[in-house]
Amino acid sequence: MISQKTIDAVLDAARIHDVVKDFVELRRSGSGWVGLCPFHSERTPSFHIDLRRNIYKCFSCGAGGGPVRFLMENRNMSFPDAIRHIAGLYSITVEETPRTLTDEQRKAAIQRENALITLEAVQQFFEESLVAKTPAARKASAYAAGRWTLDYCRANGIGYAPYPKEFFEFVKQKGINFEALLDIGMVRKKEDGHYSFMFANRVTIPIRDRFGRVIAYTARSIEDKTDCKYLNSTTSCVYRKGNTVFGIEIARKAAAKADFLFVVEGAPDVLRLQSLGIDNAVAALGTEWTAAQFDAIKGLTDTLCFIPDSEVPKDGEIYAPGAMAVMKNGREAVNRGFRVVVREIPLDNGQTKNDPDSFITSASILSSLEEQDFVLWYAEKAFLAPTTHLGRTEVIKEVCAMLAAIEDATLASMYLEQLIKKYKERTAWKMAYNSAQMRKRAESGKEDETESERDLFSRYGFFIANNCYCTYGKQSEVIRLSNFILVPMYDIPDEGSMTRLYKIVNDLGHEAIIPLEPDDLVNLALFRKKINIAGRYVWLGKIDDLMRVEEYIFRKSESAKRIRTLGWQPEGFFAYGDGIFTDRFIRVDEIGMVNLKDHGIFYLPAFSVMYRDNRLKFAFEKSFTYTHRADVSMADYLKLFVEVFGDNGKVAIAFILATLFRDFIFDMFEFFPILNIFGKPQSGKSQLGKAMKGFFTNSYKPINYEGETYPAINKALEQTANCLVHFDEYKNSIEWRKVELLKSMWDGVGRGKMKDGDVERVNVNCGVILSGQEMPTIDPALFTRILHLTVNKTSYTLEERRRFADLMELNRRGVCHLTMEVIAHRDRFVQDFPHFCELTRTEVVNCIARSGKTISDRMYMNWVVVLASFWTLERILPMPFSYENLLDICVEMLLDQHSITERSDEVASFWNFVHVLYQEGRLHQEGDYRINFRQSRLKLHGVSEAREFSEPKNILIIRDRRIIQHYQTDKARSTKQLILSEDDMRKYLERSAPCLGIVKRKFYKMNQYGMPVKETGEGGTVGRQLYDIDTALAFDYDQVQQLYHLYLTADTSAMTDEEIQEHEARQDTAPHSGAAYRNPNFFFNFSSKSDENGQ
Repeated sequence: MISQKTIDAVLDAARIHDVVKDFVELRRSGSGWVGLCPFHSERTPSFHIDLRRNIYKCFSCGAGGGPVRFLMENRNMSFPDAIRHIAGLYSITVEETPRTLTDEQRKAAIQRENALITLEAVQQFFEESLVAKTPAARKASAYAAGRWTLDYCRANGIGYAPYPKEFFEFVKQKGINFEALLDIGMVRKKEDGHYSFMFANRVTIPIRDRFGRVIAYTARSIEDKTDCKYLNSTTSCVYRKGNTVFGIEIARKAAAKADFLFVVEGAPDVLRLQSLGIDNAVAALGTEWTAAQFDAIKGLTDTLCFIPDSEVPKDGEIYAPGAMAVMKNGREAVNRGFRVVVREIPLDNGQTKNDPDSFITSASILSSLEEQDFVLWYAEKAFLAPTTHLGRTEVIKEVCAMLAAIEDATLASMYLEQLIKKYKERTAWKMAYNSAQMRKRAESGKEDETESERDLFSRYGFFIANNCYCTYGKQSEVIRLSNFILVPMYDIPDEGSMTRLYKIVNDLGHEAIIPLEPDDLVNLALFRKKINIAGRYVWLGKIDDLMRVEEYIFRKSESAKRIRTLGWQPEGFFAYGDGIFTDRFIRVDEIGMVNLKDHGIFYLPAFSVMYRDNRLKFAFEKSFTYTHRADVSMADYLKLFVEVFGDNGKVAIAFILATLFRDFIFDMFEFFPILNIFGKPQSGKSQLGKAMKGFFTNSYKPINYEGETYPAINKALEQTANCLVHFDEYKNSIEWRKVELLKSMWDGVGRGKMKDGDVERVNVNCGVILSGQEMPTIDPALFTRILHLTVNKTSYTLEERRRFADLMELNRRGVCHLTMEVIAHRDRFVQDFPHFCELTRTEVVNCIARSGKTISDRMYMNWVVVLASFWTLERILPMPFSYENLLDICVEMLLDQHSITERSDEVASFWNFVHVLYQEGRLHQEGDYRINFRQSRLKLHGVSEAREFSEPKNILIIRDRRIIQHYQTDKARSTKQLILSEDDMRKYLERSAPCLGIVKRKFYKMNQYGMPVKETGEGGTVGRQLYDIDTALAFDYDQVQQLYHLYLTADTSAMTDEEIQEHEARQDTAPHSGAAYRNPNFFFNFSSKSDENGQ
């Protein structure tokens, strides 16, 4: 059974538009929304959303009600299901009440529910009756239209109770619960056994509770002659006049905006003000306000403005009833901590009575009424009565009692001075005020504090007075050290430091929460800066005074643990930025604390009053929140996920499950795989990563791995445990340190950072997704640490796009409840995973054996841990696919990943051969290769537009056909392994990371000595250079150097003089030893200047 606390929280939070918009297509109309009614068929919208009253209303079929009623009527939900649905929308934890109801309690609950249902049905009948075509209804409608307007009546539920015959026909036709009608006093049994209808032939004004539910009526007679103009509902199981505030369902929202409430005498006065758009108006439906009614509005505002009815006092009376009521109610309000003002309505031209309903016909008239502070207004009225000095003394005491109740001491002092100035007798006022303060102090237990303050001075050298630290001077005069005190709250040890939270309260009663670091309390400048930021707080003392205060306040605080890494905690719960999930979600309090009885107090500062409005602080923590507004089951969510992403989605789900238990898996194997999602632009690779993160949080923007700094990457890695971090835009051209960092993530450590002279490494406790348009084949050791997924599809149908949009909308609304559903099975996972892991390993090894491949343990174990995680949970969670299906998918992907590794090994062997050719002098520059330095663009063969580079590149162009043939011949002589065909080898090279594409170039014909061949003319003369035009492969030369350690340029700058001479001598012995050819930099100079713009 859902607790009443949860029901109240849901009804408080529920907004009609939030609930309806998921089921009805709405559009803006004025201050509300309209749409086609979901309760009947129509073409023209008559279904209205009233944001002000928080209700829906169809002006065609008459359907109407609040958020819960809509779900019950339109979605066929039970009341508990409707409450749970709305709780999900607003991330409200649903608390179940463990106690068993007695028969009496169960009977009372049923009676209450029947009463509310009956009142709702009757309310709809009254509304329909007001617009009926009968003569009586027309008369009632005319009265209501003259009093307000018909539009206002329709919008606010003002109706008409017809004659008994029509009412009882409605009761019979609709099958209304007759017992409920008796319970709420709507009908009464007469002595003759027949029944009477209480509100016959009256205009009905519904009385609602703070949630907008109809609980009673006040009804106005439309007859000219009647003994009872207004008739109110009797006390019932849902209505008690002394507990009800009329108009509160609308006023509670308006009061928060205006920061005060108008308090009038009756329901018609409230309706008048609200019809003018003045929604912050309420009434008590009686002369005297009760404690329960004051409590009902205390949480809405601290300021009340009473508008009494104005009338001439009766003979022999000093005060009119309206003024007397406000004097009594206002005084009680002041004593309860409200700030009270009064606006009186004038009596003009001999009037004897005036009230808000008749006088206030526009907002400007209300604004024109003079506003007086209640204390001063009360004194003016009270001094009209006494005729003796003793009577005046009693008035002074009454007024001073109110002054003592005012918490703002400055305001009370200001009132006192104004009263003394107007009514004289300063001594009497001062004595009365001091006496009132002493009585107040005694009542609140402050007498004991006086003694403790003396003890405080003798022990610490200061005392506390009026929320100030004080001490005594040399002449025993009081010296103020501050205008505030610090109330210790929590000590928070945090990474070698200590943060202390204090409530700071000044002499005006203003308070705030401030965090103080160790340096703040030993440095006056830092301390003053910190308290000044918090508000109007001033330290007047010296550093020695502050040290004495520090000694005192250090004794009294509790300890709390700061949670820096969100997600799974060693204590056995899951932390979000805004709270902690154990068996339910517990939101942080206003300080950012969560108290777990079995584990202690934990501090999550992001949503504390200190930081929740600061957009720069704790940005990640504010995005990583427990969000559960998506009404979706685990089965439906996973099914949709697979429909959107197919086989890749199945592997992604398994990876998510493994990540949720990453800490346990890592403890077993000391590694955790990286999920790599590779694909072309617009293929949806990044979207898969985002969707996976949506399982944990509705904030899933990936991190640009190429462009991000090391500190930012480290920070992302240490922010969560057993959650996902998504790095996007991976490229093989990234600096080598970032490649090494990726490998270390697999090992569970991030990049080292210096702290206090030591290297401190970041522990990686999260699962890592790496996506990009290039395979991470730059380092074979990295490629064996990943799960490699390929996304090939680049075009999608409208239906596929719709399904993806549906999935991302669920993630946006929040599916954290599904995450917690998985975590709830942690004990079972920890118990069963080792067994299933061993079985999975055996099956994967057997599949590999059947393929005839030899795959490294590291590579296949990455797949094993993810497969085993899925198998462990398959029988517990409603999976849309089987382990056997996932095994086939994973093995196929594993074998494909292995084939890519084999291709990478073949490419490395090729470049090693090229290096040997170069060392042996069999690789000729300009005949077999050339290097173009610092090129900004490259024209590719068969492509119309040149490829542009963001930064200039050094481009190696090789005549691949000649070199591949040499490579095949050499390999055939040296090994018995299968030799790749020329076409296959070329494809391997084209798919390798450094390859930029195919180009078309001129290559000089070379002789056997590596020299260019020229035409020979008559008489042996040398003619023009001979060349061939051929296709070739272009490579990023820097990447080739980095990956394969291939260097094709002679660096004479590192030679000794003797080595340079020897080098030049070798050049001189070559055939065709012209000066140009003897220069070792000739071809370097030529190649760097030729092929301008990469041509």
